[in-house]
Amino acid sequence: MSFLTLKQYAAFMDHSALLPTDTREIIEANCREATDNGYACICITPATLTWVMDYLRKTAHTSNVSAAIGFPHGTTTAEVKAYEAAQSCRMGANEIDMVMNINRAKNTDWDYVREEIQLVRQAMAAERQDALLKVIVETSLLTQEEKIKACETCIAAKADYIKTSTGFSQGGATVQDIRLFAGLADKRIKIKASGGIKTARQFLDMIEAGAQRVGTKFSLQILEGLTREYGIK
Repeated sequence: MSFLTLKQYAAFMDHSALLPTDTREIIEANCREATDNGYACICITPATLTWVMDYLRKTAHTSNVSAAIGFPHGTTTAEVKAYEAAQSCRMGANEIDMVMNINRAKNTDWDYVREEIQLVRQAMAAERQDALLKVIVETSLLTQEEKIKACETCIAAKADYIKTSTGFSQGGATVQDIRLFAGLADKRIKIKASGGIKTARQFLDMIEAGAQRVGTKFSLQILEGLTREYGIK
């Protein structure tokens, strides 16, 4: 395969700092890493969003900021997710990573899932029209048929991205699932691979399979691996 530059690969990365133990110092260090390396965004929880925005203001750095809502299980109501998304956008987030209601998906209530995504998107748009919506479907909990239906539902609800995983469940992204979504997408939705991606090889495999974003907290480790193992600069 032909390679991009290190800077171009960094622009695929959604750098996550989502652990409940992350202190303000840790969050700010992750913001610094994201802005210094030109990652696509920094992905954090809504409760740490004020720290991120304060850091960006005081350092005059710019970065896309994504808030993870309904995280990590997706079990809050649609109305709660909509409020959480709207509040996050008001606080400064310009991207939202929401967890799909997996209970409803497993119960084949796809109308509910679609309407929930649409409600969140409407709430976001009321605050800022340019905000991106990524829907986490938690592929490790879904059958193949459910993965296909989840992708079709995200497309019908006009989400910007379908995302594989939270990284907090039974498994993460697989090349097979990225290929499945890429085959279904037909340019109607983008794909974010997330969960368990730690190495340069895994990162490259996800992009080659069709991912336009890669969520990971091992971003710097991956960039170093790209240089060390593939000579990418």
